[in-house]
Amino acid sequence: MIPLISICIPAFNESMKLERCIKSVLIQTYSNFEIIITDDSDNGEIEQMICNYYSGESRIKYFKNKVSLGTPRNWNFSIEKASGYYIKILHHDDWFVNDSCLQKFVEKAIPFKNLPYLFFSSYYDCGKKRKKKKFSGFIFNKIKKNHSILLFYNFIGAPSTVFFRKKDFISFDNSTKWYVDVIFYKTFLKIKGSKCIYISEELVNIGISVNQVTNVLSNMTKFNEAIYAFDKFVDRGKRQNVFLITLKILELRSRYNIDNKCYDSIILNNSLINVLRKLKFNWKIYAIIRIIYLKYIPSLN
Repeated sequence: MIPLISICIPAFNESMKLERCIKSVLIQTYSNFEIIITDDSDNGEIEQMICNYYSGESRIKYFKNKVSLGTPRNWNFSIEKASGYYIKILHHDDWFVNDSCLQKFVEKAIPFKNLPYLFFSSYYDCGKKRKKKKFSGFIFNKIKKNHSILLFYNFIGAPSTVFFRKKDFISFDNSTKWYVDVIFYKTFLKIKGSKCIYISEELVNIGISVNQVTNVLSNMTKFNEAIYAFDKFVDRGKRQNVFLITLKILELRSRYNIDNKCYDSIILNNSLINVLRKLKFNWKIYAIIRIIYLKYIPSLN
């Protein structure tokens, strides 16, 4: 029987975290799924763990990459191997909150089975302190009407929060690592007509560690990926676009201590820059202005 859902787990080392993830899947009350594990590790720990404990689990399909693919190629490879109607990405260091989470994704998705929707849930950020990450209906309506706001703040979160039909899959951009999830969401919503549904309940725990790819990237790489995303999606000919781009670039420059010369060639609102410099611009000022501005912003799409 073809599974309704493919739970795609791109993995890299950290076999204990992967085992936690797998266990959270196997206890789900909804059982019509397969688990796709694509192992990009530089050692054999995960392969040994799968052989020792899960060789008899027919729903698990394990693939060991002969050559390391890296992020996000390994994510794309995992989804390519899936046979389910729906895709549920679950990174190896993330895990379901309880045993009914998959059922809740399915219940939201089935009424729209023939439509290209992106489903995403609230989640727990499991860093130093476990925090709920959710947003209001007001923000969700903003995302539906103007998904470009995701370029200025990733309200959706990590890819482990999303759920979609395999036929609607758009490959993660292999040239990116830090903005890769935002670019995927933005591309999906742009192509599929902004169809999305938000599940306000926290269904996924997002693991946070110092070893994650996003935590080892250089500040310059993060800055350049932000510029790449703006260039890819935003029409700089619109005044409101230039305003928000200016805010975001200044926020990134402040946060990552990027030198002025790094963005001299970018079209910016010079008068705004001068004002914000006098205010000793930082990410807190950016956050306040962004919240106020997004309330009234017209579409950037």
